[in-house]
Amino acid sequence: MAPTPTPSPPPEHAIPPLHLQVLNLKHDGAQRFFSHTSSPYSALEKSCETVLAALYPPTLVSEHGSPAPGPPTIRSITLHVRPFGGVAHTCDSDLDEQHKEVHLSADYVAQVGGDSRRINHEIRGVLVHELVHVFQWNGHGSCPGGVIEGIADWVRLGADLGPPHWREGGDRWDAGYQTTAYFLAWLSTKFKNPLLVPELNLALRLGGWEDGKTLRNLCHDKYVEDLWDEYKEDLEKRRKKEQEHEQDPPKPVPTHTAGGGGYSVQ
Repeated sequence: MAPTPTPSPPPEHAIPPLHLQVLNLKHDGAQRFFSHTSSPYSALEKSCETVLAALYPPTLVSEHGSPAPGPPTIRSITLHVRPFGGVAHTCDSDLDEQHKEVHLSADYVAQVGGDSRRINHEIRGVLVHELVHVFQWNGHGSCPGGVIEGIADWVRLGADLGPPHWREGGDRWDAGYQTTAYFLAWLSTKFKNPLLVPELNLALRLGGWEDGKTLRNLCHDKYVEDLWDEYKEDLEKRRKKEQEHEQDPPKPVPTHTAGGGGYSVQ
């Protein structure tokens, strides 16, 4: 008799009911959405799992050593695919703040370039970014918008869902989006703390931004502006090294010379 299959373990955090609303099925973006996601429910569910695993890993603990509190209570998420300017946004529903809406621009989906894999990749990346806003904490409204958006793109970056045009660098660490995302990833590496961003998110549940003190506490009390300068110096060094590597001629490959007992270089 065949062995009884082992059931998959339940997700660490429950995923709320997921809904989809598409009013104009003839819109090019709506048709592309269905064509390149194959299963909208699975796409939403996987994106929720990606976000929850990144922000609330099982290794995250509170300051007292007990398991860390989980995400906000969310009773439902409705994805609206409709035409509008921009890319996407997240908001509360008309019911209350526990019912969330993610609005994805059908106009944007219609103009995403590339093959089917690239289009699916972009849709997933945008969904992950927006779903971070569903499940993250914001310091009771005190956290700067650039940090909120940077955390969202940090999750997207870590899930390998960043678009090909993303680049490191920028003018301000809190400019948001990929600029802040890459900086947060660098901070995690510098301080050898892969939980730095989840710990920041947890701190924003328990307290406010406190003029940057919340992040500074996770950076060994170093000022973020000084760390940004250090990051830009490190980035410049890495770019110079990459340029030098690209300019280096290929190294000679030693090839054994038959019967000669030595090596010639070709």
